[in-house]
Amino acid sequence: MSTFLRSNCILLVLLNLGHVFTYLFQLLVGRVLTPEDFGIFNSINSIGFILTTPAMALTLVYSKYAVNHSLKGLEHVKGLLISGLRNTIFASIVFLLIGISAISWIKSFLHLNTIYPILIMLFVLAVSIIIPVVFGVIQGLSRYWGFGIGSISISLGRFLFSILFLIIFSLGINGALLAGLLANLISLIFGLWLVRDIMCLKTQELVKGTELDMLRYSLPVFLTTVMGCMLYSLDVILVRHYCLPEEAGFYSIASIIGRVALYLPGTLNNVFFPEAAREKELESKNSNMLMWKNLTATIVLGGGIALFCWLWPKVIVSLLFGEKYIYAAPLLPFLSLGMAFLAVTNSIATFSLARSSYFHLWPMLFGVVVESVLIILFHDSSLVIAKVFLFSAVCINILILVRVFLVKKISNKNLPI
Repeated sequence: MSTFLRSNCILLVLLNLGHVFTYLFQLLVGRVLTPEDFGIFNSINSIGFILTTPAMALTLVYSKYAVNHSLKGLEHVKGLLISGLRNTIFASIVFLLIGISAISWIKSFLHLNTIYPILIMLFVLAVSIIIPVVFGVIQGLSRYWGFGIGSISISLGRFLFSILFLIIFSLGINGALLAGLLANLISLIFGLWLVRDIMCLKTQELVKGTELDMLRYSLPVFLTTVMGCMLYSLDVILVRHYCLPEEAGFYSIASIIGRVALYLPGTLNNVFFPEAAREKELESKNSNMLMWKNLTATIVLGGGIALFCWLWPKVIVSLLFGEKYIYAAPLLPFLSLGMAFLAVTNSIATFSLARSSYFHLWPMLFGVVVESVLIILFHDSSLVIAKVFLFSAVCINILILVRVFLVKKISNKNLPI
């Protein structure tokens, strides 16, 4: 078995084991909270996803530069890591202060009665800004066991702490968010332990201009991550804003289940990105083969999940969350299929970023604009919003395919794929 396939198998098992605990956490929260409270919880989480997109982008940035610096020696990797930790700790403090100043606005937008869930979320996000630097370096060094176990530590810790806070102490929404805070702290500590060998080395300071080069590369990665996150989070937030609270809760359930079609194949990108970046650095001709392998696996996994959700939505919803959420079933086919299309988009975008090519940005931006505008104009029901979500995801893939194949055929240019 090739290194690429073996590494993918390792992460496919480990990260999807993490997804199992993530869904167990969501199941527990969904069964303990009322549909209205569950809708509030997921709308807060969706805002959190969008606000942490700069940090999520850092994982890819530090992974790519860890690949480059590891070819020079681990002392250079330590310099990269120390610089990243210093910058992100400062950024997390600034972010926390800005977030606290905006609490009243967020509370009003989500129609909340208390600021405590938002405050807890802000502390979760402050820790989340630092984590990607550590695990980006781990990923770039191809330490996939540690990367996978570190990801599980967040999911497992959140699930275990949610049992404590939701069932034993009955803390409701605040308890679910506190579980996430403690889980992230544990993951950060574990990640630092994984790079302890690097931290013991002599620090090789970064070459002058490296941080500026990283900043330039961060912009397209940031835009990709922001738009990807917005594509599967905006609908959840806007449903909470435009629809009845209970209806927003049903939509959140369907979205959570549908995201399996996005997250399951998405685990493949954690191996795909550093391997494609390494092939680029070594000027190998095998990167296109890696791309097609990853894209094929993405279509099979994402499409397979969407097919199950399309054929048996009521069975899946009732089995996972119970009969009280059965009204989420009509939404599930549209949301799961849309997530599968976004998984394909993410696979192509990952390859593009690994090769420092950014042809995917305009189609993704178009998708975000289409989704936002159409939901603002057409939000009579959550089902209409689900159909808008699917339409936007399909539009993105059509535009990318046109860009890759049609333009290549007409101009005979050597495009990224």
